[in-house]
Amino acid sequence: MLNRRGFLHGLSTLGFGSMAAGSTSFSPYAYAQMPALADYKSLVCVFLYGGNDSWNTLVPYSQAEYSAYARSRGLGETWGLALERSQLLPITSDAGGSDGATYALNPNLRALQPLYDSGRLAIIPSVGPLLEPTTKEQYVDAKRTGHRLPVQLFSHNNQQDQWQSLNDGTDGRTGWGGRMVDQYESANPVGSLPTALAVGTQSLLITGNRSVPLVLGYSGEGELPLITWGAKSSVRGQILKDIFTSSSELSSIYGRAYGGANMRTLRYTEVLGRTLQSAPNIPSLPDFLPAGAGLKQQLRSVAKLIAMREQLGMTRQLFFVSMGGFDNHDALMTDHPLLLQQLGDAMQSFQGAMEELDVAKSVTLFTSSDFGRTLTSNGDGSDHGWAGLQFVMGGSVRGRRMYGSYPILELDSESEIGSGIFIPGFSADQYAATLARWFGVPNDLLPSIAPNLENFSVRNLEFLA
Repeated sequence: MLNRRGFLHGLSTLGFGSMAAGSTSFSPYAYAQMPALADYKSLVCVFLYGGNDSWNTLVPYSQAEYSAYARSRGLGETWGLALERSQLLPITSDAGGSDGATYALNPNLRALQPLYDSGRLAIIPSVGPLLEPTTKEQYVDAKRTGHRLPVQLFSHNNQQDQWQSLNDGTDGRTGWGGRMVDQYESANPVGSLPTALAVGTQSLLITGNRSVPLVLGYSGEGELPLITWGAKSSVRGQILKDIFTSSSELSSIYGRAYGGANMRTLRYTEVLGRTLQSAPNIPSLPDFLPAGAGLKQQLRSVAKLIAMREQLGMTRQLFFVSMGGFDNHDALMTDHPLLLQQLGDAMQSFQGAMEELDVAKSVTLFTSSDFGRTLTSNGDGSDHGWAGLQFVMGGSVRGRRMYGSYPILELDSESEIGSGIFIPGFSADQYAATLARWFGVPNDLLPSIAPNLENFSVRNLEFLA
């Protein structure tokens, strides 16, 4: 039977604009009324759907560590996944790393090398969902001892939800970003755009208990998926408005919810359309981008909304954009480099846009992905793993550094649990809490954002000033 919560969730996943999936009466999270804020801050999540192969994104470069990598990934073998050392882009870390080892970027991430060298990019080499600190022995004995592990490790859907919600598998209604935005709804003007926006696809990460996130169409022209045809036709658009107005006046709670949500969506669509049309052209992300510039196109929409922040009265914003194609079980050596090139080029352009808008210190971009991948080859690609590498970029980033240790890329090493899968060195909760702290969430409210944070002794990874 369809219940109220299921109905409301269905509306949001259809792209008709999200709504709060319930009231705070059943929320386990704490809230505070934030005062009006004088500064502006924005977080931009780039989610890499499919599970990025971290070990070919950043590669050990010092000879001993590279040799271990080359053996494990089969350099020169027909099934091999190892990159040639001579092709790599060496980077130098001011701090962090592992035992004095040096590392290098994938050659297709050339766009990120100057950002790293200039201190605007940080690398977290081993991070992933953890409910509590976990050793190899604790993982192996978890069923016997009851040691808590994330639900359904290595499953795309479950680990996407785990990354975005930070729950323990029992409550998947809200995302950590949505819970963070719940704290700040009162900081932005009443009637302004939602604090949280996604481009192209709905996201659990930005779904809160009280806040109302919104989904823009891929075109970024203030249209929403599935009702784009209505926005382009005044006749069809008016029919939609009539339907939604009528349904919002029905006695049925489902009809009122359906109509109200979609009327709100149409109002936001009109505001977005006017806002984006009046936004300035940004040289690093121009209005005319080549075909196939998916991530750049999404980030251009984000940049234009950031450019109009003062006109909209926004003091806090959270954006979600994404790339697909990272589930490289096959053709990893041909497909993965192209994906990384798109990612690096888009990130470089976005950072350039933030500097052109003079908001670089106020905007932080960070990556997430389902999971890392296996060190070992399946013959033509890599399989689902656990620990993975993430990038954080912006003017407030303490860059030119790696935070935490890059694992020793050998089978049977300290954090390898079989099949070339590695236990994360840092938890996704620690990663999210560091971002939320920079956003302005008070220390005592961080466990509301990252519910497993209190299980870890380190609450701030310090990659943001």
